[in-house]
Amino acid sequence: MAKGVARDIGPVEGMRELLKHLLARGKVEGVFALAKVEGGSMAYTLITSVQGLDGCVPFSPLMPVNMGQVLTRFTLKGAPSRPIAVLLRPCEMRAFVETVKRRQGRMENLVFISCTCGGVFPLGVEVEEGLESRSGEYWGAVTRNEVHPDLRPACRSCVEFMPYTADLTLRLLESTGRFLLTSDSDHGTDLLRGTPYELEGVELDQGRPRALLERRSEVRSKLLDKEVGTDGMDSFVRTFGRCIGCHACGKVCPICYCTSCTFESPLFERKSDDFYKELEEKEGVRLPPGTAQFHLGRMVHMAVSCVACGSCQDVCPVHIPVSLVFKKVGESLQRTFEYVPGRSPKEAVPLSAFEIEEFKGIGEE
Repeated sequence: MAKGVARDIGPVEGMRELLKHLLARGKVEGVFALAKVEGGSMAYTLITSVQGLDGCVPFSPLMPVNMGQVLTRFTLKGAPSRPIAVLLRPCEMRAFVETVKRRQGRMENLVFISCTCGGVFPLGVEVEEGLESRSGEYWGAVTRNEVHPDLRPACRSCVEFMPYTADLTLRLLESTGRFLLTSDSDHGTDLLRGTPYELEGVELDQGRPRALLERRSEVRSKLLDKEVGTDGMDSFVRTFGRCIGCHACGKVCPICYCTSCTFESPLFERKSDDFYKELEEKEGVRLPPGTAQFHLGRMVHMAVSCVACGSCQDVCPVHIPVSLVFKKVGESLQRTFEYVPGRSPKEAVPLSAFEIEEFKGIGEE
């Protein structure tokens, strides 16, 4: 039996009320969460008043940008001086943990509230249809423990939908449309003390997450088989051949952590005469140049820490299945190092540490 609290109220309404209690009692000084903004769209917003939480939409099925990237910028020059509650999905939490390991973010004075995740829609749903028109069917699919067919491909195939390092977890998948919250740390337990959300013993339906894991694993296999080729460089060229060099995938990636991107530096600028030389050798020039090198460089750079959030694929203007390719490459690399990105802040990034046994694979004894 877990430590938690259950209420006969919807999960979104229950979470909003909890946040109001935390803010009113001074447990936190602010709430960082999705909220409706002017014009009816949504954005991650730092809310510091109880009234401001009326516009909060906790865990709405949209990821305007990975919250891990937002938190990295928010804490890059230091943690907040007062406690702030942050609502973020498991992949966003894991992404932030990875940047913290690289000393590009701070976790002090942040209270992490996550969920067992039902996924998010592509950004196009918000732009083209309006999220309100799809929210009902989304929450219906979550209640029925189904994989909604219109979610991001990365979400439909995600098998890491349980948070590792949250203080509090909204159990969307284990409940059937009601508010069910568990405490996963001493910090989370202290946060709820003295509020109407005092902890008690709650039963979790572990069968629902297991069933969803099986469904998503099936979707994952089909998607990877369909979208990601297996014939090496030929597949790579076919997949990324239509890249227009916009670098949008790198800009939204929460793991692309370099403060100055080498691929956008003068180092990669080319003189006109260089193109003539290439024309003589190949009878054709690929413009813009360096697109393959950019994607290969990104794979080397961050695949071991890829959390498969799907943001890269969501913003690609030519519909390259970027996230699925990186998912396959990343998982292969992560298995090699027995590493799950973002699982623990104390677990070293493989490329920053080594074990003596690793050298046996390259002939060293």
